[in-house]
Amino acid sequence: VGPATHMLSYTWKYAIGDIADSLEHWSRASFLDPKEVYIWMCWACVNQHRVQEMRRKGEVVPFEEFKEVFEGRVKSIGKIVALMMPWHAPAYLERSWCMLELHTAIQLGTACELTILMPPKEEEQWTMSLMNGAGFEQIYTTLREASISSARASVPADQENILRLVDSGQGRRLFDAQLKRHLQSWFLHSASKHVQELPLKMLKACSQVGKLLSAFSSLDEAASILDFGLSTKTSLITWHAQSQQSRDEMAIDVGNIWHERGWIEHKRGLHQSATEFYTTGLDELRQLGASDSIAGCKLLRARARALVRDEPDEFFSDHCPPATDLEKALRDMQAALEILKGHGLQDTEEGAKTYNNLGLLHSLRSDFAVSAEMFEAAGRVRTLTGTLKMPMNARRLYNFGSMRLKQGRIAREALQEKAVSDAQYVSQTATEDSQFFTQAAELLREAVDILEEYEFKDDLAALCQQKLAWIAKSMSQADLPPKETRLVS
Repeated sequence: VGPATHMLSYTWKYAIGDIADSLEHWSRASFLDPKEVYIWMCWACVNQHRVQEMRRKGEVVPFEEFKEVFEGRVKSIGKIVALMMPWHAPAYLERSWCMLELHTAIQLGTACELTILMPPKEEEQWTMSLMNGAGFEQIYTTLREASISSARASVPADQENILRLVDSGQGRRLFDAQLKRHLQSWFLHSASKHVQELPLKMLKACSQVGKLLSAFSSLDEAASILDFGLSTKTSLITWHAQSQQSRDEMAIDVGNIWHERGWIEHKRGLHQSATEFYTTGLDELRQLGASDSIAGCKLLRARARALVRDEPDEFFSDHCPPATDLEKALRDMQAALEILKGHGLQDTEEGAKTYNNLGLLHSLRSDFAVSAEMFEAAGRVRTLTGTLKMPMNARRLYNFGSMRLKQGRIAREALQEKAVSDAQYVSQTATEDSQFFTQAAELLREAVDILEEYEFKDDLAALCQQKLAWIAKSMSQADLPPKETRLVS
C-alpha cells in the first residue's frame, strides 16, 4: 500500500481477471515496475459501507462537495488509466462516472496523463476486426450513440450531480463532442499501432511454431515456417528504426527466430550452416543496438555450441574441435555470461545453461578444475531454480560425468606410460584414476535416473548407458580398450 500513482477509470461490470491482465500488460509495455505502481480503484478506496448507509438514510452529498472531491481526486493523482471493453461496444461509455472521469482528464490537458487501454484478448479481437474490415464500422456506431445524457450511474443522485456538473460547465453537446473526438483519435491511433505490430506478431508466431515442430523432429516443416518468418523480418527491422517499439522486445523475436533456425541445422549435423545462421542473427541484433540483450546471449551460446558440437570428451566423438574454434567458442560463451551478469540473470535458467556449456568447453580444453567449477555453478543455479531433479539437469550431469571420465582416462594413460611393470601400473591406477571413473559413473547414473523418471526416450540416455558400460569395462581391466574400440556418439 502506498500513495496512488494512477487512477483506474473502469466499470464494475468488468471481470477482475480482465482488469488484472490489462494492468499487467500495460505496466510491462510501459516499462513500469509493478512494485512502484499503486492503482486507485473506487471499490477499494471509497468506503462502500458508508455509501450504502447514506443511501439507506436518504442522505445526498451536496453538489459543491461532490464537485470538489471528484475534481480534487483526479488532479491530485494526475494519471488516469481508462479501461475500454469490449472493444466493439465499450461498457465504459454507458456509465456516467466513467465518461466524466475521462472527460475531466481530457480537460486537464498536460496537467493529467491519460492512458486508454484494452485487455490483451480485446486487443487481439480488435486487430482481427481490422483485417476483416468490420472494426471501424462498429466503432463509429458506438461513438455515434455515446452520450452523457444516456449514460447511467448506480446511484440516481450521482447521475443528477454529474449532469448538473456538465450543464454548469460547457454543456452536454460540447461535452459529448469533445469526448468523441478524443476517443476517435485514440481508436485511429490504436488501429495504426496494431497494424504496425502485425509483422512482429507474425515473426513471433513463426518462431514459436517452428520451435514446436523442431521439438517433435519435424525439421523440414519447421525450417519452412522459420524461413517464412525470416522473409518478413527485413521490413520489420526497417520499420523499427522509426517506431517506438521496445528494443528488447524486438531483439527477443529477431533473436529467437535466428536461434531456432540455426538449431535445426545443428540437429541435422550441419554445424557450419548453423554457425552462419547464428552469426547473421547477431549481426542483426547489432543493427538494432541490442547486442547486449538476452537474445544476444542465447545466440552467442548457440554459436559456441555449433563450433565445438555437444560432446565434452572427444574420445567419444568423431569430431575433435581445432584449437582456434575452441578459443572462438570460449570467447562467445564468456561474452554470453557477461551479458547475463549485466542483466543480473546469471542465476536463472539461461545462467544454468551458460555455466553448463562453459564446463563443456573447459573439458574439451582439459581444464578440469575450471570445468568442474562451471558444472558446479550450473548445479547451484539448478538448486536455486528448483530444477536439479528435472530433465534439463540431465545434460549437465552427462557433461560433468563425461568430463570426469575424460579426466580419469587421461590420468590412466599418463600412468600407463610411466608404468615399469603390470603390478605397479595396477597399483597406481587403482588409487589415481578409479576415483574419477567412480564419480563419472555416479553422475551418469543420476542423469539416467532423471530421464527414466520422466520417461524421456532420447539419445542422451543411450549415451549415458554407453559410457557406463565403458567405465565398467575399463575398471575391470588394467589397460585401456584398443583405440579402434573407441565409442562415437
